[in-house]
Amino acid sequence: GGEWAAALRLLDGMSERSVMSIKAYTAAMDVCVQGGAWAEALRLLARAESLEEPPTTITYSVAISACEKGAAWIEALDLLAGMHRRKLKADKIIYTAAISACAKGGQWAAATDVLNAMGDV
Repeated sequence: GGEWAAALRLLDGMSERSVMSIKAYTAAMDVCVQGGAWAEALRLLARAESLEEPPTTITYSVAISACEKGAAWIEALDLLAGMHRRKLKADKIIYTAAISACAKGGQWAAATDVLNAMGDV
């Protein structure tokens, strides 16, 4: 369980040396999600938004998986919309995680909307 805290310390050490990258943030986010610290993963995404290098599809996939773990359906839908604004293509895994976040939050209409938006991905 403490791996995510160690990942955050490592990330903070990297930021002091100005060697931050979206890959480092994405990796730290993934460790947070795996360790059950889904809200921390979303905070990392917010910090990563200030990097010159924009978040990638993989970054959004990890963030939406974090939302799924926390039943944070509103955040999942916001992230999905953010992907579309950035012209990033969501895959089945991303859509499924967003649908699951909606379902875990009891938002069946929203889950159906995401399923319909998914189309033939």
